[in-house]
Amino acid sequence: MRTFAPLAVLACLILLATPAVSSAKTNDHVGSRPAYTDRQGGDTIATAVEVTVPFAETGATGGYADDYDEVCPYTNSTSPDVVYTFVTAMDMAVDFDMIGSAYDTKIYLYDEDLNLVACNDDFHSDYTSKLENIPLNAGVRYYLVIDGYGGDFGEYVVAVCENYPCAYSCASDAVLEGEPAPHDGYVDQYNGGCDVDPPVFQTLYLPMGEDELVFCGSSGWYDTGGPQRDSDWFELVAVGDQVDVRVHAPYTFGISVDVMYIQDCQDVSVLPFQLGSCGFEGLSIPTTPGELVRLRVRPTSPTQAPCAVENDIYELYITGLDGVVAVEETSWSALRQLYR
Repeated sequence: MRTFAPLAVLACLILLATPAVSSAKTNDHVGSRPAYTDRQGGDTIATAVEVTVPFAETGATGGYADDYDEVCPYTNSTSPDVVYTFVTAMDMAVDFDMIGSAYDTKIYLYDEDLNLVACNDDFHSDYTSKLENIPLNAGVRYYLVIDGYGGDFGEYVVAVCENYPCAYSCASDAVLEGEPAPHDGYVDQYNGGCDVDPPVFQTLYLPMGEDELVFCGSSGWYDTGGPQRDSDWFELVAVGDQVDVRVHAPYTFGISVDVMYIQDCQDVSVLPFQLGSCGFEGLSIPTTPGELVRLRVRPTSPTQAPCAVENDIYELYITGLDGVVAVEETSWSALRQLYR
């Protein structure tokens, strides 16, 4: 479950107001990394590269001049730095995230009058930086400086995304998915559906005495022989002529819900819906009593979106499903008859 820090901006400002340089950080991890050619920031504010929020860029600071430094809380940086610039069309709160960079980064944001808005040295445990939930004003030009701690430099990644706080947790009465959190090397034998062999589906049913199933699962991205998204496959039995599904998911997930009409995993008809984005969004599925319906829930993007966390929760609110799913032998031919 993702947690949000509403005092993040205040904390950053406190750090800005603290001139003392901490002695807790050493140079043991510092070492220059080779640069490579790619689109990246300009050498100075005067030559800053124009971008549009949201954006994600890669580049390298090697070979550039050391033009800027700020205390947050470390100073005396001799690292080369590069600069981006942008103007937003509306007021918004933004995250600037450098996770995935290959060296000890440092990041600052200036306004058009070159007043320091925010800065950060170490946000993540690998010494990479992040500015979180920074308020921006429409029509104001900003300058984003990518720098390094000490004299460190190298390849960087920066993702700049609007901050959409979806501060919610699993409802107290929710049925929990129970799947272990995906990780690099993970193979989904829990509810991987047609993505695994043999296929496996998680059965959903209406809790006794309830008229709606409240279900809480998790999804995200991991790496197993390449980027993978966690696809959760479910099956349920309809009791009437309609099954209604409402989805609540983080903005960065853009969760997609696929209604699956399956003969077998080589013969799948998909009715896709992209839902989520913080608010509740829903769909209605026409059914016949006793019809088997299968759902797949997964992030819309096949790779991790900028600023998205690797794993987060989503909620399903489902009505029109049976409370008991009969367990009996059947065949794919018999299932086919359900959809004729």
